[in-house]
Amino acid sequence: GAFRGAAAACNELRNAVFAKVTQGAIHQVGLKVFRHLHALDLSFHLGRQTGALGRTVDRGQRGINFILSAAVFNVAPTLFEVSLVAGVLAYKCGPALAALTASTVGLYAAFTIATTQWRTKFRKEMNRMDNAGSSRMIDSMLNYETVKYFGNEEYEAKQYDKYLQGYEDAALKVQSSLSFLNFGQNAIFSGALAAAMVLCAEGVAAGTLTVGDIVMVNGLLSQLSLPL
Repeated sequence: GAFRGAAAACNELRNAVFAKVTQGAIHQVGLKVFRHLHALDLSFHLGRQTGALGRTVDRGQRGINFILSAAVFNVAPTLFEVSLVAGVLAYKCGPALAALTASTVGLYAAFTIATTQWRTKFRKEMNRMDNAGSSRMIDSMLNYETVKYFGNEEYEAKQYDKYLQGYEDAALKVQSSLSFLNFGQNAIFSGALAAAMVLCAEGVAAGTLTVGDIVMVNGLLSQLSLPL
């Protein structure tokens, strides 16, 4: 219980300390973008899309937090953990399990990168429809008098609905591809865990491993899959 509480406290302390770094980066980038927008020529501002511009800037600022957190708290610690687990397994259980662990992580990374690159086009389309819909709505509201004067409410609604439908279709593709990605990742680790258990069972039958070693291997591989 004490160790669990200490782990939770350290995790929250880490988040509190790193928050200053993240918010500082968001602050600086946001200010630079704001100054850059004011430095652009008049032609840009005459043809601007207020809604799309606001969504793009907001999405970029939120992405900074995700990228920094993933790089500092996921990628580097996971690589370190993989090297430790592979070393422990090589020392205690032989090179076969260490090679299985390294190959599993490599296959996991290759599958994740390939699938994410394939999914990117759906995410881009969803963002494009989101920007266009937001811009359409805000521009329509800003020109409320003109819309009412010409009786174009239904036309504006149909145009906005077109972007909402495009966003819905893209969002469904994003979610479906994400489900495929999660399934593939779980399948890779499940297969690796099953193969590791088979190797451990053979080692127990041969007298080179014990039941405790099986528990250790299962725990290490399960723990390794958590951050991924």
